[in-house]
Amino acid sequence: MVDRPYHHGNVRGAVLTHALALIAEEGADKLSVRGVARRAGVSHTAVGKEFGGLQGLLAACATQVHHRLGRALGEASADPSDPLTSFRRMGAAYVRFAAEHPAWMQLMAHPTVLAAEEPGLLTARRAPYDLLVGAIESCMQAGVIRRDAPTNVALHVWSAVHGFASLRSAGTLIPLQLDEASADELLSQLFLGLRPDEGQR
Repeated sequence: MVDRPYHHGNVRGAVLTHALALIAEEGADKLSVRGVARRAGVSHTAVGKEFGGLQGLLAACATQVHHRLGRALGEASADPSDPLTSFRRMGAAYVRFAAEHPAWMQLMAHPTVLAAEEPGLLTARRAPYDLLVGAIESCMQAGVIRRDAPTNVALHVWSAVHGFASLRSAGTLIPLQLDEASADELLSQLFLGLRPDEGQR
């Protein structure tokens, strides 16, 4: 197919939409500027001009994924009246997002993306973590989890939930036949370990 110019709409938005779809279908390693250009109906030079090449395109896609993950976590934990329930819902939302978008999760850890230094990507990467820290601080203030350095607890929680989500998305846990109820039980065990000591109640 001959590259052809894109004459309507937002070039950047169209390219990102099609690039994310291709990543979901084939994985980030198979993404190419020409392939995205063909899918979006734009010239490959237009994609290069907009993103500066494949690394910039991958970084822009990862930025979008971080934004979407952040929105999913924020929407799941939007109820300030019950910090612990919001905290649990955030964990469940992370597991669900990873299960629904395994290729996007892999994109966020892609070596090319990790090496990128675009300010927008760095900001977007930080946002979901900041949401988690905020949820942990709210739970500590409510006395429903132990008091500790919020960043230490965030690292513990993120590592445990991401590890479970990654194993589940990769299909490693299929022999165990874990379902949504099993995921909820795993989260329950995690949060039981965060209960405050008697002296902190």
